[in-house]
Amino acid sequence: MWTAATGRCGKGGGKVKRRHRVTGVRLKNGRVASVTVVNDKTGKSKNVRCDFFFSTMPVRELVRGITPEPPANV
Repeated sequence: MWTAATGRCGKGGGKVKRRHRVTGVRLKNGRVASVTVVNDKTGKSKNVRCDFFFSTMPVRELVRGITPEPPANV
């Protein structure tokens, strides 16, 4: 499934970061504007601007990483 998604993303001009861990998600006007990722191999952290964001991380971890913090009912 993710191989197919990666291929479709690439055909649309997107980039997929493999072996990276998301440590932060920044919202602007209610949409994802950027994510902070850590390269699992090098340990280096990088902020990446994005128009779309797909994640396989557990939802609880994803919500905890959102800035500004989402409403309590999320």
